[in-house]
Formats: sequence, C-alpha cells, structure tokens
Amino acid sequence: MSQNASVAGIILAAGKGTRMKSELPKGLHTVCGLPMVEHIGRALKGAGIARPVVVIGHGGEAMKEALGESYAYVWQREQLGTGHAAMMASDYLQQASTVLIVPGDTPLLTSESLGALIEADAVAHQPRLARVTRQVPGVDDARSHTRRRIARRQILAHRRRRRERAARAGLRVGARRVAARHDHP
Repeated sequence: MSQNASVAGIILAAGKGTRMKSELPKGLHTVCGLPMVEHIGRALKGAGIARPVVVIGHGGEAMKEALGESYAYVWQREQLGTGHAAMMASDYLQQASTVLIVPGDTPLLTSESLGALIEADAVAHQPRLARVTRQVPGVDDARSHTRRRIARRQILAHRRRRRERAARAGLRVGARRVAARHDHP
C-alpha cells in the first residue's frame, strides 16, 4: 500500500506487562521470532503509515533499541490509561486526518486489516479516530454495557441492510450462507 501522510499510527507499548511474569516489557516478548511490537509496526507500515509512533514507558530504552530508527518514540512516564498514552503522541498527529491507535500486544493484526480500516474511513469522507480494540472477557462496567448496546444496534442494522440488499438482488441470506432463491424450495 502507498504511504499516506494524512494517516498516523500509534502503538501503545508503555505498559509493564505484569501478568507476563517477566521483567521484559510486554511488547518485546517474541512471537514467531519477532517482538510483538515489531509485528504491529510492520502491519502499520504495510498499511501505508510511514513512521508509526510508539508510546514507550517501562523498558522504553530496550524497546527503542529493539525497534530502531524507523519509528518515532514518545514517553509515557506515568501510566494513566489509553487516552493519556494517545495524548503523549499528539505532537506527531498534527497533520493527520485519521489516527489508528493499536495496542502493543496484538501481533496478529495484519496490514490488510488495518488498510481496510483506513480505506473504510476514507470512504466516510470525514476525519475520525479509528481505534483497534479488543474485548476482555469478564471485564464489565457501565461504559462497556453501553458500548455493547450500541454495537448490538449497529450489528442488527447492518444485518437488516444486508438482507434488504440481498432481497433486491434476488438472493436469500441465511445464517450460514447466501444462496440464490431458486436453490431452495
């Protein structure tokens, strides 16, 4: 994918990773021979982000040494949450119309999935913040309940639109597949 100067990428890699039971920063744990953060950085670069910004904290010097000069780095000396980490990178985001904020421990993200997210944002014709998220089972609070309600409404609306489009095209949309109407009695 071509480089896109109006899209910025932030990798959140400042956490200690205490659940990993290691002194090594979480993002530096290897998956298939590369640090997790490097997998994410490569995906962002493959999606057209020339120089992702890595938010570092615990073990930041080791992170910089492992990743090299192809990244910009900002320090989050005090871990005050995701929003605070993104705020630390704000100086690098002035020219960006779209910002991808990616957790530093998601090595399975691909440049294709991030590129699709960027393209979907471009189709919407408005700058926005696109955050790659994941749900943590068992963690619940009032905000997550509201997010789930909103997400469920969006999913149901999407399914309804998909059924309507399929009906206009003469297709039947089932739970598992789309088939031509004449294939079913």
